[in-house]
Amino acid sequence: MKRIEFIPKPSKLLFVLLFLLHGLAVLAVFYSHIPVIVKVMLLLLLLISGYYQCWLGAWRRDKRSIIKCCYVDDQWFIWDKRHNQYEAKLLGDSIVSPYLLILNFSIKFRRRSLVLFPDALDKEAFRKIRVLLS
Repeated sequence: MKRIEFIPKPSKLLFVLLFLLHGLAVLAVFYSHIPVIVKVMLLLLLLISGYYQCWLGAWRRDKRSIIKCCYVDDQWFIWDKRHNQYEAKLLGDSIVSPYLLILNFSIKFRRRSLVLFPDALDKEAFRKIRVLLS
């Protein structure tokens, strides 16, 4: 019986990446030659987008955020912030690399994704998931 259980923590690396990408987009808008009202609207949208992406991915504060995963005998189970448990199917478009895991799950015709950098899990759990999915 193969079992892997993990609880992802908020990722500082993901936060920094989101912050840098949105910061670069803000600089690009700021230095572009477009009307001021358009700049203000785009900057506002970028600030909202950056906060929302950190809320969902880096900080995992949304009620739909995945707070726990468990793999038992070729079956995935996930829990969200509301402590609802779901039986999930890991989709084939999930990404596995040495420094990034993007786990895409299908749950009752819905799709949920979990972005994991090495700082979101302990080293052993991160390694086990990479080995399992490789």
